[in-house]
Amino acid sequence: QQLVNSGVQLNLGSPRGSVNLTYGTDYDLIYSGNIVDPGTTAFINAGTYRFAIALKGTYAAEGFTLSSSGAATLVIEPKPLTITGTTVNSKVYDGTTNATWNLGTVTGYLNNERLTVNVTGAFANKNVGSYSITPTYTLVDLAAVSGVHNGGLARNYLASSGIALSASIDKADLTITGGKVYDATTSVVGSGLTAVGVGSERFALTGSGHAANLSSANVGTHLSLIHI
Repeated sequence: QQLVNSGVQLNLGSPRGSVNLTYGTDYDLIYSGNIVDPGTTAFINAGTYRFAIALKGTYAAEGFTLSSSGAATLVIEPKPLTITGTTVNSKVYDGTTNATWNLGTVTGYLNNERLTVNVTGAFANKNVGSYSITPTYTLVDLAAVSGVHNGGLARNYLASSGIALSASIDKADLTITGGKVYDATTSVVGSGLTAVGVGSERFALTGSGHAANLSSANVGTHLSLIHI
């Protein structure tokens, strides 16, 4: 961004009135303690730059001074990026609201710059169901890679939240465990079984059992449950 400065006036009082000041002759712009040349000094990165206006030449020699209003501000807004094609995966119930995202295509960079773009967003609830999730994008500075891209500063770009996407949490399988004392049958009552879910989740089973619950009536371990 080339700095363009104009329209600075100084009120000399009666009877001289106000005069238009000429940059370089009547005043300088000062930024961070240094004189700025608005015709050649480039301010590139997004941000708000505050400049002091310092009188010089004839009017400074005559003893005129500027109040605190004698200042100029330059604002460089971050450039919006466009992100298309981002998707979110449905998942099997795992006891969390975590969602897995697939970042889409990012366009809008200048001068072969690039950033690291992270996408996040969680399910509103950990339980099974259908959900609408809005992606949130975070931009991170990226160092240049010679011959590939020029890197970039995250402050110079803006990535707005995307549109809401649909995803679901599907039911997880249970692991059924239990045992009984040998009784020459393949039936096992529900109270003898435990359903093991995700993490520390456990469920009791009830019922009278089925004649063909187990694959064998004989004593053994790791017998298959063939009917629940």
